[in-house]
Amino acid sequence: DPPCTFGSLETPVLGGNSFDIQDSDNFANPIRLPFSLTWPGTFSLIVEAWHELDATTTASTGSDQETRTLITRLATQRHLSVGQVWHEDTHIEGQQQLSYAYRVVCDEHNYGEGCSVYCRPRNDVFGHYTCNEEGEKVCREGWKSDQNEEEGKYCTEPICMPGCSDRHGYCEVPGECRCRVGWQGKFCDECIRYPGCLHGTCHQPWQCNCDEGWGGLF
Repeated sequence: DPPCTFGSLETPVLGGNSFDIQDSDNFANPIRLPFSLTWPGTFSLIVEAWHELDATTTASTGSDQETRTLITRLATQRHLSVGQVWHEDTHIEGQQQLSYAYRVVCDEHNYGEGCSVYCRPRNDVFGHYTCNEEGEKVCREGWKSDQNEEEGKYCTEPICMPGCSDRHGYCEVPGECRCRVGWQGKFCDECIRYPGCLHGTCHQPWQCNCDEGWGGLF
């Protein structure tokens, strides 16, 4: 037979005539079959159950035949969406009954119907975001994105202190309000007067507009 598209796996001997699969030192249930392709939504599943003779039985009979025989084989094709829900089925052939369940889940940091959307949460200089169920970036508290800037898509813009002037203030970490040159105050909305101005005010930085009753440069 040609090799399986998504891979194949063979378990060790799991039990006798009737059994439920349990974890052991060399086997973990459920069986995991990792693959690197985008999930197409449909798949073919082939399961074979074999009876394996132990070495003492083979030696006592002196037989040169194969040490195992096929008990039952199922081949089915299904449509399957990515999700956490297990889909159960039963295969009956003669006196053999094989009950099984299957599902497809995305690897960590992969999302979407085909597990083709990659999103890895960050909280460093390269971004501050988590990922939702669709693999979309969700900014962490205190950060925002700017879709007009490539780096802004990674939530690299901090949210400044509420009330901080958009024009005259800025921040490098969330919650702060740093003033641009020529401005001061808690919210950076107060202009800095011309140095030496004693009896005047300003509407723009470095002005010295004299108060009523005063004149001169300062």
